[in-house]
Amino acid sequence: AEASGPSQASAALLKSNPCPLPREYAEVVSARSAAVRSVRQAVRDASLDHAQQTELRAVILDNFREWLALSGNARQVVDLQRLEQQQQF
Repeated sequence: AEASGPSQASAALLKSNPCPLPREYAEVVSARSAAVRSVRQAVRDASLDHAQQTELRAVILDNFREWLALSGNARQVVDLQRLEQQQQF
């Protein structure tokens, strides 16, 4: 059984959306969800030991942080964190 994750949540949200979405958008979301599931399955199938899992997590996190910085999306993440903190108070 496949674990539930952001890609499945995105797919569920798209299906439950009462507004029609452009076909191209739905196709891109579906393709990205499939890519995420494929990577997750490849990692599960790799049978990595604990040290290798730790190293893989570090590499993925470093690449994600680099992408955030280069894409300009880091600010959006910070803004989301601030909103979440404000809602807690």
